Amino acid sequence: MTMSDRVAVDRIARAVTYPGPGDSKYTRGVVSLLTGSARYPGAALLGVNAAARCGAGYVRYEGPAAARDLILLRRPEVVMGASLATHTDSWVIGSGFPSVSSRDLGQEDYALAVQLLASYAGNPDYWEGSLDGCLADGPKDDCKDGLDAHPKEAQEDRSRVRSEGHPEGASCPGDRLALHNSLRHLVKGTYCLVDAGALDFFAQAAANRPLTEADSLRHVVVTPHAGEAASMLTICGYGVTRQEVESAPRKYAKILADELECVVVLKGSPTIIYDSHSSHELLQLEATHWLATAGTGDVLAGLLGALLAQNASAMNKGDLDTQTVAAAGVFLHSLAAAIAAGDYNSQKALLTDPTDSRIHPMPAGHPICAMDVAQTLPAAIGLVLDSDWAALYRQSVIDNAAAGESDTDLPGFLR
Repeated sequence: MTMSDRVAVDRIARAVTYPGPGDSKYTRGVVSLLTGSARYPGAALLGVNAAARCGAGYVRYEGPAAARDLILLRRPEVVMGASLATHTDSWVIGSGFPSVSSRDLGQEDYALAVQLLASYAGNPDYWEGSLDGCLADGPKDDCKDGLDAHPKEAQEDRSRVRSEGHPEGASCPGDRLALHNSLRHLVKGTYCLVDAGALDFFAQAAANRPLTEADSLRHVVVTPHAGEAASMLTICGYGVTRQEVESAPRKYAKILADELECVVVLKGSPTIIYDSHSSHELLQLEATHWLATAGTGDVLAGLLGALLAQNASAMNKGDLDTQTVAAAGVFLHSLAAAIAAGDYNSQKALLTDPTDSRIHPMPAGHPICAMDVAQTLPAAIGLVLDSDWAALYRQSVIDNAAAGESDTDLPGFLR
């Protein structure tokens, strides 16, 4: 690791705070999730559960009926329904999407996803010109049966977007500029986490954006794994493979962030976090290898969406940068997984100086599943916030040092 890694650990406490007497469910962060599909409803449940359990004040969900039923059984406090007119501080889009197409998402959710993704990509014209919903020219095989093969369905979507998709819910008067300005206003000051099946559509819209600076891109965090990053880089004009990304993750995370002008969280071991607009160095964080199991990426998406919502005001004021918030989410995700797996060695490596070459985490713990990570998020956040625990941890370090160990350099939030 490099010294830049320590910055993330020292700074993450700034993105995790106690609620105060003046807080309400609205000031604690309103996060809306447009996730899941008939094929993958569980992804929606995992993300929503993570967002709720890491302290979001208000969680809204938009998605298929199968996912809604699952969520209401497990998280009855979640409010069903989100739209362009819904007040929100952050959106989570894409977890559980096979692709961005009306065939996979249904016409209403598809229209909503397309408008939001294109607007955050700084290319509000793209949604109207690309309502085939699937990247026919892109590298994904599952795009071959998108809306280009269903012209009638595509025309129905265009009609729906132009009427029901209008932010005020009224018929669109045909003034495209007015609609685009409305979309820009709706995404201004809010944040977006793009994951899984929405990544290619977002990359295509951003790669073809007008040659002007798009402030909305600075409010976006994308969370690809190596294969998804290779696909996005291919859309941006780089012919790379998954294996190439895996062999040089720092290099390709930086290229992707520079191309898209957003924060990239390149998932893997380690996870790389980079923001081309940040003054901080590229960051990387390790995690317990028990985290390598299906669905944990959906948990990370929900967690990051909630943290973006909770910190939206601070980020808009310039008091906090998006890269720090993304690093906080990755850190908490890693710590929650280590706690769930009983992997004390990984916990120790996360909670002491990660640049200390004397720390060599050994295999430990036991298998976990994605929901275990979501369920353990409150404990991970508590470890960061709880000063009593910090005092006990400091004392244990002192005792270890007296016994001949010297892990005495604690991260900032434990000093």
